[in-house]
Amino acid sequence: METQEQLLVQKEIRRLKKTVEAMRGNLEELGFEKQKAVQKAITNGKNANDQLKETISVLRDELEALRAKTDKIIQDKDRESLKDQMQLKELIVALREQLEKADAEAG
Repeated sequence: METQEQLLVQKEIRRLKKTVEAMRGNLEELGFEKQKAVQKAITNGKNANDQLKETISVLRDELEALRAKTDKIIQDKDRESLKDQMQLKELIVALREQLEKADAEAG
């Protein structure tokens, strides 16, 4: 009878070994999947960071171009304003001369 018991024990041991092997395989597979998920998350994070850096660079370039355009507009307006002031001063001098001439002729 002991041999029957030994056979049952050996059978149970083989079953448990198979179960342990299967569990070990599952654990290794989960480890690989976890590692793959971590690598994917790192890659996705790096890609997102790269995209943000590119967006920042593009926006910075656009801002610099807008500043340059704005500075040029301001310079052009300043130049126009100075030109208008000079023309007005010349007009004032001419009108003053005409007025003085008219006063001299009338007087």
